[in-house]
Amino acid sequence: MNKIKELPLWIGNASDLRDLKQLYDQEIQAVLALAAEEPISTFGRDLIYCRIPILDGIGNSSARLKFAIETLIKLLVDNVSTLVVCSAGLSRTPCIAAGAISILSQTAPEECLKTISDHQRLDVSSSLWSDVLKVFSQLDLGKI
Repeated sequence: MNKIKELPLWIGNASDLRDLKQLYDQEIQAVLALAAEEPISTFGRDLIYCRIPILDGIGNSSARLKFAIETLIKLLVDNVSTLVVCSAGLSRTPCIAAGAISILSQTAPEECLKTISDHQRLDVSSSLWSDVLKVFSQLDLGKI
C-alpha cells in the first residue's frame, strides 16, 4: 500500500484489503475495489466500500470506467482518505487513480501515471489505458 503525496490517496492490491490493522492504522476511510475477479470484501461498519469491477484489458464499458474515475474524484474532493485496489495494484488501480488525479491537478493523465510510477512498480494494460484515456476525454468536468 503506497501513499500518493499531497492527496488522501493510497494505492494497493487485494492483499491490502485483508490487512484491516493497516487500514485502520493509516486511517483509511474508504476503499475503491476495482478487480472484477476478486471476491467482495467485508469490513467494519465505519469504512466506505465501493466495488466497481473492471477487467484488466479490453471489455470494460465506458460507463463503468467513467463511474470509477468520478467516484474517486468525489472521494478525494471530499478529503476522504481512500485506498484504491485491484488484484496486484499494477494496472487498474494506477489507471483509475491517474485519471482522477489528472482531473484534480489539471495535469496530463500520462504525467499523473508517471507520478504514480515514482511510488511503485506498474504493469499497465495498454488497452485499458487507452480506454481510460478515451473516457477521460469525454468527462464533463463541470458536473464533477
